[in-house]
Amino acid sequence: MTIIRELLDAGDGGVVVLDVVHPKQQKQQQQPKSIVVIVPGICNNSESHYVRHFSSLCAQEGHLAVIFHPRGSSFTEIKTPKLFTWGDTHDFHVTLQHLHNQYPQSKLFLVGFSLGGNVVVRYMGVYGSELEASNVCGGMSVCQGYDALKAVRNVRGLPFWNFGLTAKLKKLLKRHSHMFKETMDVETLIKRVNYVEDFDTHFTLKVHGFESLEQYYQQHSCVHYLHGIKQPLLLLNALDDPIVPEFLLPYDAARDNENIILATTKNGGHLGFIEGTLLPKKTHWHERVALQFLEGCVEWQQQQKQQPQQQCSAKQTHSQQKLNMPHT
Repeated sequence: MTIIRELLDAGDGGVVVLDVVHPKQQKQQQQPKSIVVIVPGICNNSESHYVRHFSSLCAQEGHLAVIFHPRGSSFTEIKTPKLFTWGDTHDFHVTLQHLHNQYPQSKLFLVGFSLGGNVVVRYMGVYGSELEASNVCGGMSVCQGYDALKAVRNVRGLPFWNFGLTAKLKKLLKRHSHMFKETMDVETLIKRVNYVEDFDTHFTLKVHGFESLEQYYQQHSCVHYLHGIKQPLLLLNALDDPIVPEFLLPYDAARDNENIILATTKNGGHLGFIEGTLLPKKTHWHERVALQFLEGCVEWQQQQKQQPQQQCSAKQTHSQQKLNMPHT
């Protein structure tokens, strides 16, 4: 798999880092039929195993895969004293505008994993009706928590997961510490971080100017923007996910918005939809669902253009398709 790195001007002195995986049979100058824009989970990037696996599958199936890196999560040096937040969509918007200009005839399908799912869904909710006139045909969120405040407080009671997540955040900040040396003592700050909330309290609030954790999490949680979703959106969660328990799932929003499908499985954990009885299969179940949903979104958009007077919701279109849901 060949990955081509692209750097975009973020408009604030920073850069947006993209890794692009082209289909094997497609020349770089050609317009791909569809583009899958992938947003990794917290502190993850194109080297993360699940991102590499999915982007490779997309390319094998003839799609252009574009891996978006939230600010600071790639190994490219940041240019401004700023790291990603729970739901900042500025860089993501720059990315989609770039792809739209470069590939105006290609469909864009957005897929976010874990925290990346929050970015995708919040973006779709914020831009809502504007996306109806764009080449974004739909999106999918895999194993995200929707409400940042409730999610981080749930993780606080899970020592194993809390340690892993806070360790990632501290490692990320340490890697870019030279960019913050004039505004804070990074070494002292890192020592004070024992929970995800600590990181946001001592670092995120100060860098981004929020008055409180409640204000920050409120503004950056996609659960508050689900009513604005106008494109087909699939929310996938496993009921045995330890860091996203069932009480975080937005059942009401899925019932109230005809463009949202909330799918749950009994098993799967956190990003663990592995198939196979004795040995795991090469393709993970959620990856097949994502590409199948992409096909459904393209069909839905075509129906919208052919029948402008007829309202055709995402649920109506996809109820006619089988997503091969496991019987769990």
